[in-house]
Amino acid sequence: MVRIGALLTSVAALTACMPAPGGDYCDIARTKYFGGVGTIEWLVRNDRPLLAQIVSENETRRELCDD
Repeated sequence: MVRIGALLTSVAALTACMPAPGGDYCDIARTKYFGGVGTIEWLVRNDRPLLAQIVSENETRRELCDD
C-alpha cells in the first residue's frame, strides 16, 4: 500500500511539472454554444455574470481567430 501511495505521489509531482500543450489562443479556444433559448433565458434570470463571460469569450475568439 505504501508503494502505491509513493507511486501516485511521484506521478502527481511529474504531471504538475509537465508543460501545457502547445499552440496559440486560436488553437486552444473554442466557441461556447448555448443549448437553446431556454438556456439563455435561465442565465439571464439566474447567472448574468456567467452569460456575460461566455458572450465576451465568444466575441474575443471571433475577433482574434476568425478571418
